[in-house]
Amino acid sequence: MKKLISCLLVVMMLVSVASAFAESSDLTIKNKAVLKFLNETDRETKDIALQIQSKEEVDDVVIRFDNDNLHLVPRHNGVEQSHIHLTPAGIYVGSADKVTLLRYDTIVTIVDDFAKEVVGLLEQIVKNIPAQAIPSDAEINETVNHLATLATEVAAQEASDSIIVASAAMSFASKFKPEYILDVKDDQGSVEISLRSEAFASAFADAVDELMTNPSLAKLVDRKAAEQGGKTFAEAQVEWLKYREETLNALRSIESTEKVEENGHWVSHFQIGEELSAVKILACDMDSWIDAENGELETKTTLGFKNEEPLLVYEFAVSPYSYREKLTAGGDSLAEVKLSVQDNQISDG
Repeated sequence: MKKLISCLLVVMMLVSVASAFAESSDLTIKNKAVLKFLNETDRETKDIALQIQSKEEVDDVVIRFDNDNLHLVPRHNGVEQSHIHLTPAGIYVGSADKVTLLRYDTIVTIVDDFAKEVVGLLEQIVKNIPAQAIPSDAEINETVNHLATLATEVAAQEASDSIIVASAAMSFASKFKPEYILDVKDDQGSVEISLRSEAFASAFADAVDELMTNPSLAKLVDRKAAEQGGKTFAEAQVEWLKYREETLNALRSIESTEKVEENGHWVSHFQIGEELSAVKILACDMDSWIDAENGELETKTTLGFKNEEPLLVYEFAVSPYSYREKLTAGGDSLAEVKLSVQDNQISDG
């Protein structure tokens, strides 16, 4: 249970860190560069190639415009694999030494003929149905009314379920009041926020205990378990009681601080695990510098066990002139991406 909670909390932190920076800076630079490249490329005289390279293997697709014609040429290591030629009259598909023409009117005719065959087949099936097997108008109306009633009942049930879940979620969230579980210090241009682990664990216990005694939620969970499979509410109660103290002890061991300074320095520390426990303490640290005025960001996130070499190190830096991502695992394995940007266009990478 400890491992599960640890992983969930660390993943949440990493996702929030990555998404907060990547969306505003990274995508803006990439989109502007790609749009500028497309706008400035003369497609009548120059081809566009989409390329994927893996070690010594190179695959690409060459896109060529020729007046009203469009050519798509897949290649492997520079060798043409096929040739697709789209014209106003049809599509030429070439492979090896063979070229096939598919005219648009032929394609439409084939589709139309297929539709007629399906309609004819259905008509033949209907003719073979015995007259006594065909329902009367009254029976059809009764079935339609019954289905409408069922649909209304399903919609009402879904609305009721939504209210139950929303009410339970609001009650759960109300237990975590910031003034009770957070310490905030404002000191000469910097703000430091730290988690009160004991208060957080108590709030979590109160919130889950209340969930486990919610009769409306119990009926909903049991109905879903019967319809779709899964744990019943009673099984969830037993599991919570079994792991309650272990879970709360893990939450009490959390150390979490965030410090933001006026100069753009942001430091974050998170760890979970008990000092004297046989289970290692898992820690995640982030150190970032943000220059909003010049559109620059540099951050480094480290994940690993306390007082040991890190398991993962993620570095990210972006500015109007460059972009860099680097992920190091175990100290000797890494993946890295670098790009240089000039005049809002990728110059090399």
